[in-house]
Amino acid sequence: MRASKAADAEGDGRRDASPRALSSKGVGLCALGLIGSVLFAAIWPPWNLWWCVFVAAVPVAVISLRANSAWRAALLVLLTQIPGWLWVQHWMVQLTPPGMALLVLYCAVYVALFAVVLRRIARWTPIATGRVPMALVVPVVWTACEYLRTTLVLGGYPWYPLGLGLIGPAEGDGLLAQSASIFGLPFLSAIAASVAGLLIDWSGIARSQASTAGSPRRTRVLATIAVMAVQAANLVYGWMVLEATAATEGPAVLVVQTDLSVSNKNEWSREDQERDFAGYVRETLAGASAHRSEGGTIDLVVWPETMVPGFGLEPATLAMLTKGRYYPGAIYADSLALMQERLAVPVVVGAPVYLGLRPDPEKERWLWDTHYNSAYLINGPPPYRRYDKLVLTPFGEVMPLISRWEWLEKQLLSLSAPGMTFDLEPGVDAVRFAVPWARRPGAPLRIVTPICFEDTIASVCRELCYANGERAADLMVNLSNDGWFGWSDDGREHHVLHARIRSIELGVPIIRCANTGHSVVIEWSGRISDRIGLPHEKATGTMVRTMSAKLTTRSTIYGMMGDVWPWSMLLATSILLMIAPRGRIVGESPPVTKRP
Repeated sequence: MRASKAADAEGDGRRDASPRALSSKGVGLCALGLIGSVLFAAIWPPWNLWWCVFVAAVPVAVISLRANSAWRAALLVLLTQIPGWLWVQHWMVQLTPPGMALLVLYCAVYVALFAVVLRRIARWTPIATGRVPMALVVPVVWTACEYLRTTLVLGGYPWYPLGLGLIGPAEGDGLLAQSASIFGLPFLSAIAASVAGLLIDWSGIARSQASTAGSPRRTRVLATIAVMAVQAANLVYGWMVLEATAATEGPAVLVVQTDLSVSNKNEWSREDQERDFAGYVRETLAGASAHRSEGGTIDLVVWPETMVPGFGLEPATLAMLTKGRYYPGAIYADSLALMQERLAVPVVVGAPVYLGLRPDPEKERWLWDTHYNSAYLINGPPPYRRYDKLVLTPFGEVMPLISRWEWLEKQLLSLSAPGMTFDLEPGVDAVRFAVPWARRPGAPLRIVTPICFEDTIASVCRELCYANGERAADLMVNLSNDGWFGWSDDGREHHVLHARIRSIELGVPIIRCANTGHSVVIEWSGRISDRIGLPHEKATGTMVRTMSAKLTTRSTIYGMMGDVWPWSMLLATSILLMIAPRGRIVGESPPVTKRP
């Protein structure tokens, strides 16, 4: 008797190899993949169907385990994930259609990677026979692949991680997301993906023909109890944190929300700069006067990212401009100093910084040594303390790896974003501002200022808010320019979701001051307690409002320990990949051996 060829099939190990059956199976898996793509897109604004986080990974896992080969699984997942990523990234089309297409493909690749890795790990005999549940395997592999995309590879693209959906609606208290304070956002992704894995267990798709009737059923029951226990523990922990954490009234912050379109900002003429800046100063003074006339106090004034025209507020730069009679000289610096003097409170403003600025003697252009995207604290005479943005936005301010070769960077920019240049340098130090606060004499308010997309990067916010494992900040003030989202409000809403999860992870409230919105107050629990304008509303003109966030002294486990969880998931996935080839392919029938 000849040995039979092992079948690369799933489920019960049987397969109809006719072209019609294969075609029908491919169409079914493709339809399932598109359903998964819709479920993923539905998690995010404008739909905000947060409960989809529990099932969005199911179609991808089914394709992984049911496709006829690994490359077919990868291709099916890749092609069917693209529509969902196109939907959530649609706002980029107004900036760079080629760049949007590349980013969509890049993100879809990591979901396909999850499918391939899961398929290979499912070869391991304990998984193939149902003794190790997919409720354990799926969250491990999903978290590992997601961490590669959001954090590790090419600087990371942290948007749209699965667990972020658990934070729920803006008016909610983030009950299901409080566990992020233990192990960070990746822990929430694992909690959500465990439900998807449990559904795969009960479907029987991951089990081979060789599995016994008793063992898989017992494993499924135990897995169900474990997953339900995890979900219940997550719920109870959230309730306990919300009930037990004490908070006190924080500083009154005058937030100035501007409305400067990105297209105008890229070509900001002298006349427009003078008009816009004068308007910002006028609105700031008027807003402060109105608030104080009603008996209110102001402890801090905040402007959005890069809303100060010119070359920064460094004394050497201003002296060179003034001596050479170059525009803008020191007119904006002097105006800010006078405004701060009239307000009699510290002012935080976003501004570009050019060190070593000098005119090119041969051409009508400027030369400089270093260019930063910075936040200044104006309080008293210059020089002012400043924070230089630590992590540049991938593909927005720098091209990971590619920016090391100037020629290649220019070629790609000319193709995907004509007219854009990348000349920023990342900052070096995690600067924390100490702001005098009348309510707490002798103990200044400790403020950190993550700039723009830095509030989507957990490691940056943790570095700013914690030093040597101890909490070092009372309040985060996020200066952002969300004009990049243009006519799309979905991107602005999603940006706010990330800021909310950062507050939960670190136990530190955030006040966002964003050009074009959304400028909001995010409490330590992730709840939005105040905002400028209405939800889902783009800014129309400069808007000013005094807002306050409640402060806590609570330190979180994540703040003290960092990304222990995702690194553990990467390690576990690597170990499973190493031992997986020793088992059989999912659903593969055991080979028949010849007898003498």
